[in-house]
Amino acid sequence: MRSKFFYGISGLLFLLILFSCDSTPESFSQSWFMPEKGKAGSKRGSIKLIGVSVDRSGGWDSLEKEVNALAPFYFWKYGCRLAEPGAAADYAVDISLRERELNAGWRTWRSLAVEVRIWACNDENEIYADGFSKRLPLAAGRIVAIGEESFSSSKITDKMLSHAISKSVKKLPARKGG
Repeated sequence: MRSKFFYGISGLLFLLILFSCDSTPESFSQSWFMPEKGKAGSKRGSIKLIGVSVDRSGGWDSLEKEVNALAPFYFWKYGCRLAEPGAAADYAVDISLRERELNAGWRTWRSLAVEVRIWACNDENEIYADGFSKRLPLAAGRIVAIGEESFSSSKITDKMLSHAISKSVKKLPARKGG
């Protein structure tokens, strides 16, 4: 009798450990509804994404593609819409991601930074003439994290990008009548 009880408790503890929060894969999902006409994506004007740069060791091209694909959704969520190709935009946006490794004894820590800089567009040709690097941005947002996480995790990239875009867009003036 005693051995059945012991095996029952042992099995129950094993199942609890197996399905604890730390041992099961974590899922994260989001979705957006972006109607063509509506107030959500036009409160603050239109944007053109002029660049995404990633500075990290190892592969960076897939991360750059991910940020290029996600950024318009977050700008829409926070009140800006992506300008149509060939159309004038109110703002130009540059996004930078940086990942640095720091060694402390046997552990490797990472410093992650996401920066979003927004300039007012005075002239459509200015977007392609690299004129923005010569003047201060109208608004900027930066998020920094230090820990064991990496940009290799889409969840971390997603959260940091969302926060940086939110902080920078909140500094833009709201459009009248939008």
